[in-house]
Amino acid sequence: MKTPSIVFFGSSEFSIPVLEALLEHRYYLAGVITKHGPVEKYLQTHKIPMLASPKKSDLFVIASFGKILPSNILALPLRGTLNVHPSLLPQYRGPSPIQTAILAGDSKTGVTIMLTDTQVDHGPILAQRELTIEPNDTFLTLGDKLAKIGGNLLAEIILPWVAGKLQTHEQDHARATFTKLVKKENGKINWHDRTENINRSIRAYTPWPSAWTQLNDKHVKILKATTKIETQRTLGPGELMLEHNNLLVGCGDGILIIDSIQPEGKSIMSGSAFAHGYLKQSTRTFS
Repeated sequence: MKTPSIVFFGSSEFSIPVLEALLEHRYYLAGVITKHGPVEKYLQTHKIPMLASPKKSDLFVIASFGKILPSNILALPLRGTLNVHPSLLPQYRGPSPIQTAILAGDSKTGVTIMLTDTQVDHGPILAQRELTIEPNDTFLTLGDKLAKIGGNLLAEIILPWVAGKLQTHEQDHARATFTKLVKKENGKINWHDRTENINRSIRAYTPWPSAWTQLNDKHVKILKATTKIETQRTLGPGELMLEHNNLLVGCGDGILIIDSIQPEGKSIMSGSAFAHGYLKQSTRTFS
């Protein structure tokens, strides 16, 4: 069978392992459409052609492109447009399925390969693969795993799909849930919340918009924390203390250890280094 020609659409770090899987399986890339960012840099490094606009081919592939393609573009490829979506559709349609799964405390997620239509993550499903979410998974680690799984799954099903040997099945639209675009304000930490919820937000929102708070009117990013600690201390929400070289912060139902932190205008540092440098100030409470 002739190797199908593919135009690839992708713009984020998630896109790159999917693109790499296509190259490793020696699929013919007729070109890539992307925005400025990590994919553009990858294309320049590997001398892969970048297209200014879509062109006719056997197949379009989307992996984290960030735009809905209109019907006239979707009509160009002979065998349609496949989308690699990092959730088990119909759950978590939309722009932030990885963050949403972490925030919800889900124990599993997965990747869906679907046939794209003009609605958001709405089209029929070709294949899915599950993945366990580990307790310490972050947006970056989970996204990388899902992208690699999705790329390999995509590479497996392209030939049978183009040959007409693979059937699709409709999503159960009544069970669909939707995610929202992540905004900077979503990362603001509410120290009255539960420790587990705060730690999930740290894992979900690093590196952007980051889980953040304020100290003395300065922006502070919390990059990594530990929830399960043994201490006799009682701290109010946002209250800080250094104990056994650990930076403790009070939450609504307990205490977090801050492992990694970045004050405004400063480099990333350990919680203990932050404590030695900043807790001498008058304010010892995150707001």
